[in-house]
Amino acid sequence: MAVQATNLQFDYSKYGFRDAENYIFKSGKGLNEGVVRELSGMKGEPEWMLKRRLHALEIFRKKPVPLVGAWANDKLAELDYDNIHYFVRAARGRAQVSGRRGRAVRVRGSLSFAA
Repeated sequence: MAVQATNLQFDYSKYGFRDAENYIFKSGKGLNEGVVRELSGMKGEPEWMLKRRLHALEIFRKKPVPLVGAWANDKLAELDYDNIHYFVRAARGRAQVSGRRGRAVRVRGSLSFAA
């Protein structure tokens, strides 16, 4: 027996369930070679791991979006992969609200910029 999902509309901001973002690094939007290289370098990974990640990215790009099947959903076709931050490194401790934007953050010896 198939179960039909109920279309739930929930406004999180109405109930105050949003926390201020508190991160020390946030990658650019999209998943591309530049982002993969940046994250691999930031983590200090060996060259073989970078090559493996780049190869996996190539495979990911070639795969079709699964629109049919037991777990697939036609809404996946609407997913904008270039509008996603694929990596965010959280700051330790509680969120601190700051009026400054675009401040530089040093992460493992490399200079990055947080929004």
